[in-house]
Amino acid sequence: MAVDVGQFRRLSQTLTGCTPLSLELADRYLDNLADRPEAARLSELGTRLEGGEDPSTVLADPELKELVRLVLVLWYFGLLDITPAKALGPEQYYSGLFWSVVHAHPPGLSGGYSGYWAYPPEN
Repeated sequence: MAVDVGQFRRLSQTLTGCTPLSLELADRYLDNLADRPEAARLSELGTRLEGGEDPSTVLADPELKELVRLVLVLWYFGLLDITPAKALGPEQYYSGLFWSVVHAHPPGLSGGYSGYWAYPPEN
């Protein structure tokens, strides 16, 4: 694998288009990827992206496509597998980039006061 958490966060920021991404989550996600066979190509992915290669070109590479998909799934949904061994904490679920894309909050985390839903949104 040979990718440190800083490089993983930078390549994740390039792939997701979101900055800054949490260093703590990057560390957890990198650890979650570690036992995947695709993780062996993380160094290559990082080198290509840091070398200025267009992410769409990297996505077209059949050797890296699955790894890129896994990285995006982690950042957008906070998990790879729904098994106790792979389960990440609620902070990963709540921090998933998916929620900002759909302009919603995760079920169970409203962020509003009790009864706020009875009033129309301000925006």
